[in-house]
Amino acid sequence: MKIKSIFFNIFLMVTWFFISIGYANNSSEKFDKELLSIKNQWEKIKYNTSDKIKEKKMENLEKTINTFSEDYPNRAEPKIWYSIVSTSLVDYKNSLR
Repeated sequence: MKIKSIFFNIFLMVTWFFISIGYANNSSEKFDKELLSIKNQWEKIKYNTSDKIKEKKMENLEKTINTFSEDYPNRAEPKIWYSIVSTSLVDYKNSLR
């Protein structure tokens, strides 16, 4: 399980790196701020939130990203973050079993 977590974190770092390169020069400031906010919220929930409220917070973030994705339908980044958050939520729920 630990190896899976390490590979997942490496995947996230590589993904974030390529996302940063891909849109660094042509994104709106609002989009960048929202995307950074989503990343920061995910990190806070994943690593600094108690288990009692983690599932609810992750579900709320999923809804936020869904709205963000609708606001920017031609951008891949919101869809990537939706996948990251959804995967994190599933991993968390599976860890409860």
